[in-house]
Amino acid sequence: MASKIIGQGTAAPIPNTQKGPLHNSAQLRAVMEQIAHQASALRDLLVQTSSTDEVQMAAVINASIYIVTSIGAMADENAAHPVLGDADEWLFGSAFADLGKEVRHV
Repeated sequence: MASKIIGQGTAAPIPNTQKGPLHNSAQLRAVMEQIAHQASALRDLLVQTSSTDEVQMAAVINASIYIVTSIGAMADENAAHPVLGDADEWLFGSAFADLGKEVRHV
C-alpha cells in the first residue's frame, strides 16, 4: 500500500535501508537547529493568528503545512525508522516516484 499524502493520515513506518549515519554530527546539529527554527516560526504564526477572515486563515493553514512538511522531511531523512519517507515523499507524495527516474541529480 502506498503511503499517504500530508493531510490524509500517517503511513506505516518505512525502515531506513542506509547502513550507518547519513550525516556527520555537525550536519545533524545544523538539521536540528533548522527544525527548531521552523517549529518556532510555526508556533509564533499559530499563536498570533486570531482572525476569522477566511483568506487570512487559508494563508495561515498553507504556511503551516509548508513549515510542517519541511520539518518532517528534515527529521525523516535523519530518522532510524522514517515515518513517511524522503523529501520527495513529504513534498510530492508517493505517486511522485511513479513518474520515473530523475534525468540527473545536481
